[in-house]
Amino acid sequence: MNQNDSIQDGSFIYIKHFKTKNFLRAIAHSYKKQKDDFYLGTTPQVDDKYNIFQIKTLYGHSPNIKYGDLVSLQNFCTLKYVTEIFEKKSFVTKQGRVLLCQDDIPQQWLLQPVFDLVQSPKTQILESIVGKQVRIINSYNGSALHSHQHSYPEFKQYNEVTTFRDKDDNDFWEIVLVPEADLLKIQLNYQRRPSQIEKPLINSGVYAAIRNYWHGYTLHSHERQYKNGTQEVTTSRTEKQNMIKYENWRDHNDWWQIKNTTDTEKTLGQQSSVIFRHRETNSFLTHITGNKTSSKSLYQVTCLPGAAPESHWIIVPVKNQNQNLLIDEYFLIIHKISGHYLRSTLEPSEKTNNQHEVGLSEEFNSQCVWILEFVK
Repeated sequence: MNQNDSIQDGSFIYIKHFKTKNFLRAIAHSYKKQKDDFYLGTTPQVDDKYNIFQIKTLYGHSPNIKYGDLVSLQNFCTLKYVTEIFEKKSFVTKQGRVLLCQDDIPQQWLLQPVFDLVQSPKTQILESIVGKQVRIINSYNGSALHSHQHSYPEFKQYNEVTTFRDKDDNDFWEIVLVPEADLLKIQLNYQRRPSQIEKPLINSGVYAAIRNYWHGYTLHSHERQYKNGTQEVTTSRTEKQNMIKYENWRDHNDWWQIKNTTDTEKTLGQQSSVIFRHRETNSFLTHITGNKTSSKSLYQVTCLPGAAPESHWIIVPVKNQNQNLLIDEYFLIIHKISGHYLRSTLEPSEKTNNQHEVGLSEEFNSQCVWILEFVK
């Protein structure tokens, strides 16, 4: 593959395990208790079309797949999706269980860099996944697609594939485009999209779901309060049932109105000064005190009624600080008064199970990068 070739939304791919050099593959045997579900394994070579997967983003806003995207992984031969079976252990090592399953709403997996290589906002943030290692993280519970040297007892030629809640080098994969010659062998003609498309400008006043680049959870608030009595702000995982229950698959507490602080600016970007109004509680993202989060790693943010100067923020697109804010592009959220970065860690939030801390950070890393997932 030409290393300049991008991996596009809808591309056919091989998924290569970095440590063992094996390739992800559907095993042509259904799991004995669920006849419609198939095992996943890895093999040293690309044997046949059972090694081919199609990668798709949820919304298809951009032609190219990049770090920070949420994707589904569909096996070409079985037409089933890579799916974690929650609360079930894997067959050999008793880690998380993952199978190929048919689902009208396939699970979404985050493409995460293996290491945080961003040292400052002026450093280019990792975007292209071509030729690079990637962790494939389940967006519902944060576990990583994982493999190792352990084989299935009944399928000795295949290594087990699992999910893993901690982190080690058995979580590292490479996504490789299927060569055109291999596609022609199975009479597959995939038409590549233009690598650049013009995206519409985003007007002040839109409602948006805002996803963290590093761990894929969305900026969230609710009526629960910190111990000091102010409204809690978190990032929220996506529960699978939300994809049916809620609009655009995000919880009703994940929606924020982004509005310029002056009426003269009609679009968002070019280092706009903005306010974030939480739609559900009609309150504004704010930092007013020196209080620390419960982990003591960040300065606390909250939501308060009324848009005071402490509720003013600067949005900075990462690729070009002078461009407009665009959907599905990286950007920073900087508190206007303090100059600190809005950041979300994987530390548990103070009050809410399965949600995570959000606060202000003096230091910059990949957890300070955000993506505009959806606007309306």
